[in-house]
Amino acid sequence: MIVTTFYTNDLYEEQAKRMKASAEALGLVCQVSARPHKKRDQVLRDKVDHILEAHRGNPGKDILWVDADAVIHHKPKIDPPAHCAIAAMLQHDHSVVPGTIWVRRGALGEAALMEAQILLDEHPDWETFEALSELRRRHGGRMFYGLDPAYNWVERWHRKRFPGARPVVEHFAIGTGLARAQS
Repeated sequence: MIVTTFYTNDLYEEQAKRMKASAEALGLVCQVSARPHKKRDQVLRDKVDHILEAHRGNPGKDILWVDADAVIHHKPKIDPPAHCAIAAMLQHDHSVVPGTIWVRRGALGEAALMEAQILLDEHPDWETFEALSELRRRHGGRMFYGLDPAYNWVERWHRKRFPGARPVVEHFAIGTGLARAQS
């Protein structure tokens, strides 16, 4: 598995360094890249493109996107059914929370990412979570696997709802995109 993220400015560069260090401390390979600074809505669309690039650049490896403003506390153990291409935390309405996204290696994962990219191209006002949520709506459990909240942990939102949980990936929700997706 390859962990990947990107950053667009100095604040997120420092956060990405921290996330990478947390991944590497667990023996995970982590690829971090800089992207040009853009408006917030454009950055929130870039995740799918970045994950697709990482997927194509690492054939034979599953990809785990983790937002730059997160840390990985424990080695991820993600094992969805063989027919699932993407795993992410789902809200009660089945919308996708895109802070941690797992993508299966090979053609299945690439096809899902390409479909998400097409949706973003068709809907210029959409963010990543909207494209992935639409994929989830269209394909359900045939394509998507719901990750446990421990993979998209935000302490102030999850501790009361899941008091005994052990966070795997903790997000600090510096940006407002995850905060909006959580509400």
